[in-house]
Order: sequence, then C-alpha cells, then structure tokens
Amino acid sequence: MALRTGLRQGEILALEWGDIDSHGGFIEVRRTNYLGHIGTPKNGKTRRVDMSDGLREALAHHKQVLAAEALAAGKSMAEWVFPNEGGKPFWAPNLRKRFDTCLRKAGLRRVPFHALRHSYASALIALGEPLAYVQAQLGHASIAQTVDTYGHMIEGANRKALNRLDDLGKPATPAQPAVSW
Repeated sequence: MALRTGLRQGEILALEWGDIDSHGGFIEVRRTNYLGHIGTPKNGKTRRVDMSDGLREALAHHKQVLAAEALAAGKSMAEWVFPNEGGKPFWAPNLRKRFDTCLRKAGLRRVPFHALRHSYASALIALGEPLAYVQAQLGHASIAQTVDTYGHMIEGANRKALNRLDDLGKPATPAQPAVSW
C-alpha cells in the first residue's frame, strides 16, 4: 500500500473499506490514525489517491482473506482495511515491528516506514510524472513543498531539455521533422 500510493503510515492505518473505490481506481483519504486517535489528514483536507491495477487486485484479495477469517470466527468483517486481531485499527508500533522484521528477513537494512512514501514519490518523478500530480498524490499543501523535497531529482531532466535546444534549427532527417521557430 505504501509503495503504491505514497500514503502516510497513519493514513494507511485509518483506511476503511468505504474509502476504497475499486471501480473508480482511487482511495479517498479522509482520516489519519495518530497513536490510536482517529483525526483529519495532516493538512486537514481529504484527497483522492489513484490506485494501480495491481494494488486493486491485492486489496480485493486482502478483503477476501479478511472476510473468510471473519466468517470462520463467526464475526462480522472489520470496517478497517488493516485491522488488528480484535477488529480495531492496527497499532502503529506493531506495524513498525512487523516492517522491521520483514526487512531483516529479506536481508535489507533497516529504514523508517516513511521511506516507502519517499520511494513512491521518487519513482513517480523518475517515470516523468508532473510534480503537480506527485503533489496531489502525496497530499502536500503546496507545490513548493513537493519541489523543496523532491526537486533535486529532476535536475537531469533540465540537461535533457538543454540538449533538445541544440536540435532546434538542425536540418530534418527522415525520422525527425524540422523544428521551426
């Protein structure tokens, strides 16, 4: 979830099934879970975050597993996407412990859970997505925050633009039409 949406840890832990629109392909971020207290998202605004097809499939499978477990236990399924054993929102310190265990078992160095959010944003930028889209996905209050945090990642793109200037006015080749001023 974190690597495919860039959601903050508290936003992930506060997700309810009603926040996920599988047909529309988005998640409505309406709340956050900070130390067990459910509140509004960090900037006070709800937002829609696009989902990949792979994430939609993974969430559908996750929901089926939770429904089967609830049925086997004779309980109703929890409203939370990531509930604890008692059906309440998963506790953040337990998430970090499980995350650290997964990293250790995979032979990876320990990183903060928040690094997944940065990896998501970095991947979008590396794929050439506009910073305004990255800002919207992450829920930054301003484009300046996104540029301040991730602007260094697009420096190489600037050089590519300068090299394209060299192509202006060159004679056309069959594969490349002439650029006119």
